[in-house]
Amino acid sequence: MNSFLLTLSLVGILSLTDTDATRTPSLKTIDQAVRECGILWNVSPDFFEDFVRTGSGNSTELKELVRCASIWCRWCNVSAHDVVYEVLQNYFNPSPNDQCFLNRTERCMKAALKDLPYTAVLERAFVSFLCYFNQYGNLNRSVQYIPSMPPQEQQVALDTLRIHSVPRETLKDFNEGVFQEGTFECLLRTLLVRLNLYSDTEGPNVKRLYNQDGNEGYLTPETAECVVEARKSCLGDRCELAQITVKNCLPQVYDETVNLIKNAAKMLLQQI
Repeated sequence: MNSFLLTLSLVGILSLTDTDATRTPSLKTIDQAVRECGILWNVSPDFFEDFVRTGSGNSTELKELVRCASIWCRWCNVSAHDVVYEVLQNYFNPSPNDQCFLNRTERCMKAALKDLPYTAVLERAFVSFLCYFNQYGNLNRSVQYIPSMPPQEQQVALDTLRIHSVPRETLKDFNEGVFQEGTFECLLRTLLVRLNLYSDTEGPNVKRLYNQDGNEGYLTPETAECVVEARKSCLGDRCELAQITVKNCLPQVYDETVNLIKNAAKMLLQQI
């Protein structure tokens, strides 16, 4: 659950992002993101809607909306001056009969970004979106997962320990890396559920986990088979099922969740 993802004219977004970082990660459509960005920039979302409808547009207002949405939806990794492809692609649906959309999009991105300096933030965000809009597929306007940032993950971990009223002695154990059976399983489940990465009915959401850190191993047939087998073989309660599934099939996610809980325990001990 590594996290991705601010510069000059985005001071307003920076402050709002810092505030929003204490909330549970969200599910959002691109239209919702554009509307929220319109409020921040005092720009009408119609600039974006007109672009989607006509396929044309090059105004500063449109670029501001796209740049803002790219950060809001986490397909722009500002610190690395790069596009998070595994997130951006969620907002487009390629045609089932189109076998060349990936190559076309890659060529477009390479050509479009080649001569643009990293300081040209509006242009880089816009041409990246334009390549996907014109080459990858039709705009996907359904709800998408917004990858969480480190402050969000840590706040959710803190809230999870508070929700479960974890006693001081157990917090000490967690801080020392001791996780005994019966004291940890439900914390893991609650944390992953609140991060929108796990459900009792479907198990781990491997696509969202992939959006979080780009680990393609989450999407392999072997992982899918492991999840199915783990869920069939575990006859315990839903907390035990969550722990066994994640620990056996997604060990990296399990280790990172353990670290989140360990760090949260340390923080709570310092407050007591």
